[in-house]
Amino acid sequence: MIIANPVVRYRRTIADNAIGDASQTLLVGAEEDTREYFKGAGTSIEVRVEQGTVTVWLIVSASIQVLVQYGNLRQSLDYLVKDARALGRQASSIVRHALSWSEDSIEYRRIRSGVPGRLRRLFQGVEAGEVEPAEATQRAIAIIQHAERQPVPLELARQFGEEFDAAYRTSASINRTRPKRRRRKAQKEPKVVRARKRRGAVATRNNKGQITVREYTTE
Repeated sequence: MIIANPVVRYRRTIADNAIGDASQTLLVGAEEDTREYFKGAGTSIEVRVEQGTVTVWLIVSASIQVLVQYGNLRQSLDYLVKDARALGRQASSIVRHALSWSEDSIEYRRIRSGVPGRLRRLFQGVEAGEVEPAEATQRAIAIIQHAERQPVPLELARQFGEEFDAAYRTSASINRTRPKRRRRKAQKEPKVVRARKRRGAVATRNNKGQITVREYTTE
């Protein structure tokens, strides 16, 4: 499942024959910096670079076990989201160090915390009295099943139910008397007029430790 996915878009171009090398160089740099985050999570990283107004994606994935690596779900989610945000703030520095692209040319950036972020928002909804524990449990299971493409282990589903119930009971006397949280408006991604065909490259590391680069053209 994806646990972090920062995106940075630049006001610059990149040559067709440089896309693959750029993605590979970025992958090495991202691996070095990511070691500071998600410790013990058994992460894998994918770097995607695409032409047009050049866009860079750093995609960090981990197994379902990452959700309970700190004991309980809520604490694990808090740490994972914190790490995802820290990596997101670091993303432009990774690009600058790896490719010498100035941060002055950044047009847009976004920090995404993947599945942990969505699950953490469910806990916040339960604590604020906006979502019932049973509904939150069903939605959490659906989120994980969609990400993992397989059934959620019964023990994990049970743990979600118990922790949502506990969160609801603990916050009942506090949050019911508070005004509802004002949701922050998400930063709107600027519209970009792209060419019909865009070239891009995806760099990953396989099980043997070798870097593989797949170049593509999209409509």
